[in-house]
Amino acid sequence: MARRQKRNYRKSFRLFVGIGAFILAFGFIVWCVYSLFPSLFPAWFKKVVQITGGFGALLALSSAAVTVILPIRELTREQEAADATGLADSKPIRRVKYETLTARLGKSGKIPWIDRGAANPGLLREHGRVAIVGWMKSGKTREAAEIIRTATEDGTIAAVYEPTSALDLIKQDSLAESITIQVDDRERTLFFIDELGLRPEKERLERLSQCLDTITNLRRDTYCLITIQQERLTDTVRDWLSEHSFYLLELGALNISQRQELVNTSKDIWEFHITPDAVNALANLTDGRPYSIVFTLQQASQETELSKVLVEKLLNQSDEEAWAEQRRNIISLEPLAEVLLESIATFVSAGVTPRASSIKQYACYQSGYKRQRQNVFNLIERAAKRWITFDIVETEGLFTIPEPLVLPLLKGNNTAKSELKSFVAQYKSDWLNTCLIKAMEAFDGAFKTSLWKKTSRKLSKISLPKTYYRVHNFVVDSSTWKRTFGQLIDKFFYWPVDRILLLAELGEYTSRENYLLYNALLEKGSSLINEERYKDAIDCCTKAMILSSNNARAYTYRGQAYRCLEKWEEAIADQNRAVEIDQNYSWIIAQRGITYRLMKRYDDALNDFNRAIELDSKHVWAIAHRGITYRLMKRYDDALNSFNRAIQLDGKHGWIVVQRGITCLDMNQYKNALQNFNQAIKLDHSDDLAIAHRGITYRLMKQYEDALNDFNQAIQLDSTDGWVITHRGITYRLMKQYEDALNDFNRAIELDKTYDLAIAQRGFTYRLMKRYEDALNDFNRAIELDETYDWAIAQRGITYRFIRQYDDALNDFNRAIELDNKDSWVISEKGFTYLLIGNYGDAVRELGKATQQDPEDDWSLYLKSLAHRKLSAPDKALSSLNQAISIADQEYEVRPGSYLNTFDLALYHLANRNIQEAVKYYETALITCKNIYDVETAITDLEGFSKLFPKHQGVSVVLQLLKSKLNELKKYLNGL
Repeated sequence: MARRQKRNYRKSFRLFVGIGAFILAFGFIVWCVYSLFPSLFPAWFKKVVQITGGFGALLALSSAAVTVILPIRELTREQEAADATGLADSKPIRRVKYETLTARLGKSGKIPWIDRGAANPGLLREHGRVAIVGWMKSGKTREAAEIIRTATEDGTIAAVYEPTSALDLIKQDSLAESITIQVDDRERTLFFIDELGLRPEKERLERLSQCLDTITNLRRDTYCLITIQQERLTDTVRDWLSEHSFYLLELGALNISQRQELVNTSKDIWEFHITPDAVNALANLTDGRPYSIVFTLQQASQETELSKVLVEKLLNQSDEEAWAEQRRNIISLEPLAEVLLESIATFVSAGVTPRASSIKQYACYQSGYKRQRQNVFNLIERAAKRWITFDIVETEGLFTIPEPLVLPLLKGNNTAKSELKSFVAQYKSDWLNTCLIKAMEAFDGAFKTSLWKKTSRKLSKISLPKTYYRVHNFVVDSSTWKRTFGQLIDKFFYWPVDRILLLAELGEYTSRENYLLYNALLEKGSSLINEERYKDAIDCCTKAMILSSNNARAYTYRGQAYRCLEKWEEAIADQNRAVEIDQNYSWIIAQRGITYRLMKRYDDALNDFNRAIELDSKHVWAIAHRGITYRLMKRYDDALNSFNRAIQLDGKHGWIVVQRGITCLDMNQYKNALQNFNQAIKLDHSDDLAIAHRGITYRLMKQYEDALNDFNQAIQLDSTDGWVITHRGITYRLMKQYEDALNDFNRAIELDKTYDLAIAQRGFTYRLMKRYEDALNDFNRAIELDETYDWAIAQRGITYRFIRQYDDALNDFNRAIELDNKDSWVISEKGFTYLLIGNYGDAVRELGKATQQDPEDDWSLYLKSLAHRKLSAPDKALSSLNQAISIADQEYEVRPGSYLNTFDLALYHLANRNIQEAVKYYETALITCKNIYDVETAITDLEGFSKLFPKHQGVSVVLQLLKSKLNELKKYLNGL
């Protein structure tokens, strides 16, 4: 829909420009006629032509300039927004780390922590909820940060959340839902509240209670840690802490030795020398709060040496006097430092998020930047660097504010909010004027080009240019035009998102701000999906839906996020709603097609892709994904047609070329697959997916060294890709390098402990090493992770057969067949199991099913012939065996280098009592075969035949020949 609306808008705008150009051209022609034959026209006609020509020029050129200069992002129909007063983009709680908490403390956070033995993770485990109480700047936050660090390191907690300013803005009835979306209930969580008493009003405490209850309901073993100033521990706060069962931990003062240690460990942080006398003075004369020592060092930051005399001088001042003096000192060095500090105080007073970019813009606004805005902004940046000394730090886009520095500057909440609203309104006006001026400057430049001047000497002498400037000045001075242009800007263009979010927190909502915030939320939701932060993306899209419940994009994005979390029902519900809203937007329909495909609802997926392509026949993305769907349905020719069509439309999409290569790989067209992967790698040398699939192709072609080279290259590009590491492990296994294979599987599992492919492949490797218990453990674990993992279930069945637990083996084969009743390989394994236990009738039945599914399955035909032979049905046995020989012989003609097929063909001839033919094929394969795995497989197959028919002629001779070759290969490889 958005694309269609954008096209409609462009048509309207072109029409608008075209009308202006027509008026201009008409005026020009009439003016030429009038200039040549003035006697034909009355005197007043000259003024009409001037006004018409000037207005046409203004209309056409101004419209063109606006179209080129201004950043048109998107046009959608204006919708009536729901009431969402107080909704902010910020989340009510956010996830934090130890590094973030210490970074907020500025230089203080860099000082090594002094363990005063007051708090430790054991208190959390014992009490669950702990409140650290201490005097202002007594080190409460740092103590809490160290508890969080040690608790994280020893595994007590896995995630830490803290409330944000949005906690006070989001409606209480939607607060619990928003928190639930954010918190991962799989992790043991700690909820951290710094400086609880800073805003102890009743509603704030109620919201914190709701936060605590919501998080605790998600996980009963959630911890909570709070810091609070002693002087703010009012009866209301005490009652709240008691109601929620908090253990109060009073933080004592540092003793003398701890103070000395603090001073000594701080020396490296400050760029001045501290004398031994000064160390003793700081230890003996301070009150035991870490802050009193740190603040003294901060005050001396401009000195080259800190002596005892200077320490005594600094400590003689009260905190208020000391802070006031430091403010004066910094302001004397950087005049705009005062403006910046007052701006920070305004944001704190208004209770809005202290976003650094907004605070700096507000400081510029307060300083009157109208004529030299960039210079003033540079001065603000310099002032911000000055305040870092006193721990005003910009962390993650937000300012951290030390309370004592700002307290004297705080103002009333309503006053601060009013000032910020004025700032946003003025900012918008200035921004709008800037856009208008740029458009007019472009118009002026176009009007003064040499082409215009050289049009006609006669025209250059007349007053058409003067008429233009009269019209130009009228437009610029007209408040009506400005207002109209302003509405255009509000409706069609973005202006800085930080200011939009500030308006949201201030509760200033109109349909325009809702519209802009809605788009900001969707942009953020889309980027969060790309960052794989799916829960956060769902949160953003849900907020956007509150603002506009009838827009397809929000539902599509949220559906994508649900799909990535494998919440299929929620994903389909959202995408169905998106299609209902906009039935003609091909991208939305194709997104639903992908969800259907991942759910293995291939017919529904194809319907959606076909419908999307009908709406947009050049929709490359939808065409390519239709090809992927065809491939999964094993409709390979249709898949190739789709990929070819997509590449024909746009050959620069390497991922589509890779998908075509994978299709060729599935069709056993290895040379074509290699060509595609090489083509994709030429388009992008760092395409690790193409490189890895080329490695898989080389592996299937038994070119193991080439395969390893590609897997190594892909892993260098992304060392955390467990899929590539697993496939390298499979290659090592085929090369009989089992330890290297296990190392790769273990590494992949370390990266993702729930990676069922790596776990199942490790189990397969254990079975080859005859470590059957380990193999069963891995297959069991893989199946627990994915109960529909039919390959792992079938491999477990084979493992059970190896240890002669035939009933368990048959149960697994039955279960795998229920999951995929068209898998001829599993059906054949089930038939082979019946053959081994002597149920020859059941063996014939199951092997017959396998050959019906795959008539070219020579091995199943061979096994069926053995079952018929055991049932004394020689004609049927001979018929099946001849079919197997025919198929294997055709394969031998096409691929004589396929040793497994050659060994199979030799075995079939041996079973058919063609001893000479059997020996010929065995010897042919053994001359060039250098693969131990192929020889061992041939020996295993021959031994299996010998167990069924121990008196069969020629078996012992061939078996001795194979074992001799195996020994030669082992000696050869050991020599290498």
